[in-house]
Amino acid sequence: MAWPAIDTPDDLKRLRRFQRWNLAPWVSGTGGRVLLPEVGEVADPDCADTLLLWNQAETIGAPRDRLERGLAVDPLMDISASDTLNRWVATQLGEGTRAARHWPRSVSDLRGFIGNRPVLIVGSGPQTAEARQRAIRDQPVPVILGSALADTDFVDILPPGLVVCADGAGQFGATPAAQQLIGMMAGQLRRGAHLVVPEELGPLARHALGEIAPDRIHSVPMGGGSDALWRNGQSRPLGNVLTTLGLPVAATIVVQRRNPTIDTIGISLMAAGSEGSTHWAHRAASTLLRRKATDLLVQEPGSVLPVDGYLDRHYSALDAMIGELNADAVSVTASAEPIYSSSSDSKQTPLYLNAVRRLLASFVETLDWLEATRHGMAVMIGLSIAVLAVITGLQGTKFAAVAIALTALLLSLATAVFLRLRMRRWQHIFERRRRLIEARGLELMSERLAAVEDRLDALDDHGPRSTDPQ
Repeated sequence: MAWPAIDTPDDLKRLRRFQRWNLAPWVSGTGGRVLLPEVGEVADPDCADTLLLWNQAETIGAPRDRLERGLAVDPLMDISASDTLNRWVATQLGEGTRAARHWPRSVSDLRGFIGNRPVLIVGSGPQTAEARQRAIRDQPVPVILGSALADTDFVDILPPGLVVCADGAGQFGATPAAQQLIGMMAGQLRRGAHLVVPEELGPLARHALGEIAPDRIHSVPMGGGSDALWRNGQSRPLGNVLTTLGLPVAATIVVQRRNPTIDTIGISLMAAGSEGSTHWAHRAASTLLRRKATDLLVQEPGSVLPVDGYLDRHYSALDAMIGELNADAVSVTASAEPIYSSSSDSKQTPLYLNAVRRLLASFVETLDWLEATRHGMAVMIGLSIAVLAVITGLQGTKFAAVAIALTALLLSLATAVFLRLRMRRWQHIFERRRRLIEARGLELMSERLAAVEDRLDALDDHGPRSTDPQ
């Protein structure tokens, strides 16, 4: 059930989108119900086993039992509501156990499907015409990484292969661009391709595409940071489709060959600035990718917030994974591609600033911990003040100064926790309103641009008007 009370029709619209899409596999698999009260209607949260905490600002200071039963799904805050719901649905349906049980069969099916044909991982980055022509000539089995599906002029000429998707919000969401990508996945499945997703997307993938090819949708078991899919049947979650699924799945398929090799196109295997590197970027010509980003900024901006140091961590993990594959005699090669753009040199933060930030972070974390236990802490402070008052009365003025100092300290601590509680609430309220305004502005702009594009498409379909007199 959604909680607290829904404020506006737009909020209800967002929640209904989650209900019809992300929660649909859970409803069909368990017979459960999703209760969405009408705007302004107050429902009893105790009648639901799980609460959809759709407004993060209004949950500040909520009773702990409700927070423990809740899922943080505010699409306007710093979370991916889609990922939260997808993980919850997968957990409720036991997808982790199912994926582990079915993965050996999936490996056998994928190896039988590909045979000894060369494997080419296809990304959405820049490509040379020479590399594309070579791939079209050699006809390798493509491992298509998510958004590269949008390059239909290329992937539709290659043989049916593997479609690998890991972006819950952008590729398996309810946005128009995501639904278009799902339609492209359906087209690849009809051609005979296989779809590979992480276990948290397994229920949604089967719900959306299971009628087309139920035996060609594979869930990959996810493990920890030391796992390797080609070694122990569990992949490590690294926040990037290439390192989480693309390379591990391709390596699992080819690792038993005599000379296992994985070729890539449209992918940067090294960070910009390294010798022979190409800077990672999507191909600028992809209108669908731009629409995908705009849709997410309108409907779920929390899922596309920038992450500090993301590229550095990605290339570090990628370099380590390629080293592990080389140790297992698996070669990873890249088609020759030009440098797409240069990246700015990263600036080192002064050590003293890092120390100050760590100190402030520790202080805020302590306040957050105290805030979570504020009810018990209030009782303890009250008892402590009472004990100090009794001791002061018994000891007289001799102990009064110490008692007053300790009482002031306890009251200061309580005040700090209270202010932290209020500040978090105000911060979430203002940030939420700001993002609502930005989302509405982007939505209006998108509608206008879509209308212009439709007019241009119509003109292209009918051709230029004739100016010759009749």
